[in-house]
Formats: sequence, C-alpha cells, structure tokens
Amino acid sequence: MGTLHGVARVAPFLMCVGAAASAHAEGTCHGRVRAEEAVRCALGASPELRGARANVAAVSARRVGARLLLPANPVASAQLEGTVRPGPNAAVNSPTVEWQVTLTQTIEVAGQRGRRIAVNDAEASVENRRRTAVAQEVAATTLRAELYRRVEVARARLRLLVDAEDADAADGWPPAPSVDDVAALTERALASRADLAATRAEREVAERQAALFRRARVPDLTLSLFTGNNVLGEGVVGGAA
Repeated sequence: MGTLHGVARVAPFLMCVGAAASAHAEGTCHGRVRAEEAVRCALGASPELRGARANVAAVSARRVGARLLLPANPVASAQLEGTVRPGPNAAVNSPTVEWQVTLTQTIEVAGQRGRRIAVNDAEASVENRRRTAVAQEVAATTLRAELYRRVEVARARLRLLVDAEDADAADGWPPAPSVDDVAALTERALASRADLAATRAEREVAERQAALFRRARVPDLTLSLFTGNNVLGEGVVGGAA
C-alpha cells in the first residue's frame, strides 16, 4: 500500500518532467541526493535523451529547406557551334560561330511550399513528444529505483517490530488511495503520456505527407531565358515557359 501511495505522490512530478527535458543536470550528482536531484542527474546523463534532442535539432534544421521559395536550383547551359559558309570570294570560305546561353528555373505552382512546412511542423511535434517520452521514461526508471529502495528500508524496519499495530504506527504509512483516486490518476497519466501523443502526431505527419504528394501531381512551371548569336551574326535574346 505504501508503494502505491508513493507512486500516487510522484505521478504529478512525472507529468512535469517533459517541461524539463531540455535542461541539463545541475548541482552535484554524487553521494546521497534527493529524488528530484537524482532525476535531473539521470536526465543530464541519458544518451537516449541526448539522441532525442539531436533529432529535434535535425527537424528544426530541415525547416530551412522546407521554407525555400525556389527549392530547385537554376540550371545554366551553353551551346557553341561553328559552321563554314562561302565568303564573298568563292575560293575563300567564311567561318561562322553560333552560340547560345540558357538559364532555366523550375517554379512550384501548386502550393507545395506550404505543404512542406506543414509536414515539418508535424515532424517537429513528433520529435518533441518523443523527447518528452524518453525523459518521462528516464525519470520513471529513476523514481522506481528510489521507491523500491524506500520499500526495502521500510520492510527492514517492520521486521524489527514485533507488534503489527505498533509497526503501522511506527512506520506511519498513509492510507492507500481510493478506487476513485486510482481512476483519476490513471486518466491523468494517460493524458500526459508523451508516447501516445507521439503516435497521434505520427499519424498527422502521414496525413500531411499525403497532402504534399497529392500536390506533386500538378506539373511545375519551367521558365527559360536565353541569349546568343545566330549564324547571321545577329544577337538573339528571348524566353520560354
């Protein structure tokens, strides 16, 4: 009963762990520390949490690419051609050089940029929730170890007492939570589970990716500008779409 009540007391603390998931360990992490300090130390030393933070940073970096107005680079091409034509004197040929330089740019016309940003927003939500889930798991593991240690200490004390009634009074266990309290705690715990929120966010990512792929069915607009010199030696400038 004491363990159940201990879990009930630390449950609100676990719900707040996600807010501190990005904080590093502070203070000393050696010797005897309180449960809250042990959790901070575990969060600061967790490689899983460092990996989750790196994933959040990677998604944030990809947002730069998602916001580009022109995601495709312009393409430059050049053409050079030489011909020989009869000159004023039939015995002498006149060489002619024809050249052209073209610059081509692809432009999205179906709102793909907005869809890419929406996908990135959903991916960021997933990674943030995953980071919170990892932090909650690290904190829960640390607190479970602390609770088990306290239970073992309590059992050792109880074994030293002969009378059960005196044992209850000496140890001072508070009453276990009622069934209604357990139901309320369960509902709060499910609402605060970051792994379930991450699963829901992954579905949102898939839906937004599908919307982006549907926009990809619309052909992009390609603009071309060119300049050059034709066989007659005349300058040529133009464009095409």
